Amino acid sequence: YTLLAISTLLGFKSPYKNVVCVGHVLDEKGEKMSKSKGNVVDPWYIVDKYGADSLRWYLYTVNQPGDAKLFSEKEVEGKLKKFILIFWNCYLFFETYGIKFSKFKKNKNVLDRWVISRLNELIQKVTENLETYDITSATRAIENFVVEDLSQWYIRRSRERFQRPESKKELENASKTLGFMLFTLSKLSAPFTPFLSEEIYQSLKSKVYSLKSSQSVHLEDWPKVKKEWIKKDLNEKMDLVRKIVSLGLELRAKAKIKVRQPLQKLKIKNEKLKIDKELLNLIKDELNVKEVELVKEIKEEENWILGSEGEIKIALNTKITPKLKEEGKVREFLRQVQEMRKEAGLKPKDQILVKVSGETGLIKLLKKNKKSILKEIKAKNLQFAEKLENDFILKKEIEIENEKLELGIKIFKSR
Repeated sequence: YTLLAISTLLGFKSPYKNVVCVGHVLDEKGEKMSKSKGNVVDPWYIVDKYGADSLRWYLYTVNQPGDAKLFSEKEVEGKLKKFILIFWNCYLFFETYGIKFSKFKKNKNVLDRWVISRLNELIQKVTENLETYDITSATRAIENFVVEDLSQWYIRRSRERFQRPESKKELENASKTLGFMLFTLSKLSAPFTPFLSEEIYQSLKSKVYSLKSSQSVHLEDWPKVKKEWIKKDLNEKMDLVRKIVSLGLELRAKAKIKVRQPLQKLKIKNEKLKIDKELLNLIKDELNVKEVELVKEIKEEENWILGSEGEIKIALNTKITPKLKEEGKVREFLRQVQEMRKEAGLKPKDQILVKVSGETGLIKLLKKNKKSILKEIKAKNLQFAEKLENDFILKKEIEIENEKLELGIKIFKSR
């Protein structure tokens, strides 16, 4: 109202054609806030505690901005944890493992092609929503993409390419794709989370992104959809892959078998869509199985557990052979070392020395797999002793399948 009044008094035209205002903010019971009732929430307290962007994001996503809102501090906190920090952590992952590049170029990797396709679908959807003043649908679409597609699927499935790439080209391709994702998302989210978007934009621009850019994300052009980059067939296949993975994880939970424990085989029956080798490998890696087989029929068998969702039917072999059991123990050891790295506050680039003392059977297994263990945990050496000294930055006792180990780590320093 103030903008319109001042503009009219000065003889200028209206400063806007349409405007959306935030509706009444009520307390959790739906009552009007007032000092006499003692139910007023100080907005500065919320901003100081959770950040302005968390509050803004809550107001946009809880319902349409113009609608009345039953204010919940807990939901503001939820937006901080379940969107703002996830978005920021996606950037931190890129800053930690990504490499600099000067020009984005698509590549043939199936995950890269899929996430680029989904990004362009997102641009299209958000643009259409904003043109019709559907703020809530626009922000919810961004949140779903960042959390479900980017964080929980693309980055999760691309960790190996960033942390242990097979070649420099593989790391370069992954870096270009994720950098482009974050750069574009900073523009899409700028109207809603101006501070977070600007921080990500400036960090990308100055540290890892050398393309032509503006002084501020708020001076950038709005992203334009490239319809030729949208691959609906690939999107459908990836949706199928994710449903199969979700179903497979349910079967593991039902059989009380942890994902770290490798299993031999998964059978899939689906008559509608054929899944190519790259997508089958995603299923294999995510469910930690040695083989994935497409079959015409799923039937009851000993040591197999069955599951279905709509037209998808799968069967998981739950028999754990001695060889699979050993591999599971090694994976659990790797997890324990990685947890100790985090606990000690080490950076991914820090190389460590690991020393182990413990029961003979497990020590023998670790010695047999020493080479692969060193590669996985970024250790310079894995040593074995009857008793550990006290010169470690972290030392603790761990247990793997009822076998105890004493484990110590320290930073490797070259002489």
